[in-house]
Amino acid sequence: MSERIHIDRLHLRRMRFKDLDHAVVKAYQQALRGGAKFPPIEIVNIRGKLWIHEGYHRYYAHKREGRKTILARNIIVYE
Repeated sequence: MSERIHIDRLHLRRMRFKDLDHAVVKAYQQALRGGAKFPPIEIVNIRGKLWIHEGYHRYYAHKREGRKTILARNIIVYE
């Protein structure tokens, strides 16, 4: 099940910013401006902290566009 998550609640794993394909992020930003809908990012809930598992490029596109929320799917919960 997918839900909208506030971007500020999300934590990033060890993917380095320089490893992002910035052209992809920019293309996603343009698509967002045009009204495109993206599949949910995948997150892992570890003791209440939400970590991005998959969807870094979508996350950065939403963040750069000033979006407050992003569609996310919780794939694993660790208590």
